Amino acid sequence: MSTDTPEAAARAALTTALTGRRANTRAVLELDVNTLIDGGGVNTAKVAAWVRDNSTPKPTGDIPSRFRTQPEAGVDVGIAEAERRFGPKN
Repeated sequence: MSTDTPEAAARAALTTALTGRRANTRAVLELDVNTLIDGGGVNTAKVAAWVRDNSTPKPTGDIPSRFRTQPEAGVDVGIAEAERRFGPKN
């Protein structure tokens, strides 16, 4: 990402600060990056405050069982389940 302008530098700083976090979409759309700039440079304290107030950490840990795949089960199990639910394939 090019940081030729203070606005681009502010966007880059915001993107970096949001790594590993979920931002509030409405807050991102309403954000004026010029509010994060002081004296021609990025104010990192303002970026950190915005991130703290408008984002949450991404969840970590085990994913719910309904999202886990079972590669060891193979295709045959899926076919058997489909036939059980919807009848044999013609």
